[in-house]
Amino acid sequence: MDRCSEKPERRPPFVRWIPWITLGLLLGLAWALRSDPGGPEKPEDSIRQFFDAASRGDSKRCLKLCSGELRRSLEGLRQQMARERFEEQLRQTTKGLKGLAIYSPQPVNENTVRIRTELIYADRNEVQQFTVSQEGTGWRITSISSSDTHRPPIAFGTPVFEE
Repeated sequence: MDRCSEKPERRPPFVRWIPWITLGLLLGLAWALRSDPGGPEKPEDSIRQFFDAASRGDSKRCLKLCSGELRRSLEGLRQQMARERFEEQLRQTTKGLKGLAIYSPQPVNENTVRIRTELIYADRNEVQQFTVSQEGTGWRITSISSSDTHRPPIAFGTPVFEE
């Protein structure tokens, strides 16, 4: 029998949509991966980025840099205070901050480190311990200790030599 005289094979109508559905799923996955890259590559970077976001009042970024109980606690605080007030509180926390001294990470286990961080203000220094854990391809802050405040013998910005 001649091929031309055969009837074409009839496919169900949904079959022609499969390539389009596949393309849509791939595009959605690419967008999701681009919008949340997984966090900073180094644990120290998560702390720097956290303070940078806090100084801008960027609560969304601060929350993305945190995980576990710390994140849940901050989210609850943001809901209680309302977002605008919470973001203002973030800015106030970093107001007057002159610098950060981030010490070398100390391993807790294979995916978690503890990092001593010194917040330097004009009139005082505050020391906090940050626990940072690797999640997926990035690092997220899982806990922050209470601050230990001390006053340096020479205030920040004091000239070393008199002119």
